[in-house]
Amino acid sequence: MVYDTIIIGAVWAGITACIYAARKKMNALLISADIGGQINTTWGIENYIGYQFIEGPELIDKFNTQLTRIALPSTDRRDYDNHASPRSPVCHHP
Repeated sequence: MVYDTIIIGAVWAGITACIYAARKKMNALLISADIGGQINTTWGIENYIGYQFIEGPELIDKFNTQLTRIALPSTDRRDYDNHASPRSPVCHHP
């Protein structure tokens, strides 16, 4: 499959890039070991846009909610190539 863009990493920047690519109807591929990265284990995030204080897992839940709204399917990277770590998910938006 040919993609318009490939996004590596699913923290703030990667998730945002994926959402904007989907809104522009681009064929995007999001590659990440997990959604949120280190934020998943961060218990206190202060002064994030729109929040005075929020816990990391709660913020990642909000990110996942938005990713779900753009109907981003996910699968295992092994379905796409032989260079991938077997534990790394891949999300794509056709």
